[in-house]
Amino acid sequence: MTKRDFIEKIYRENADFIKAIIKSNLYSKNEQDIFDCVQDVFFTALKRDDIQDHPNVKGWLCSTAKIIAKQYNTKYLKNP
Repeated sequence: MTKRDFIEKIYRENADFIKAIIKSNLYSKNEQDIFDCVQDVFFTALKRDDIQDHPNVKGWLCSTAKIIAKQYNTKYLKNP
């Protein structure tokens, strides 16, 4: 399986889960902001060389989603 195929597979399997995590951690409830963060999670996974060999991909995605939401809050949104 190519890396791109792997990313597409984990996207199909986990996009709704990641969206829920982003929604619970993002100050904004704007759908476009949420979508942007979800895409950033999977783009980060695509850039990672060893993502296919990671022992817990879903856990990594979850942690990455929380980090990206926090960074988005800090960079683009004011504290509530």
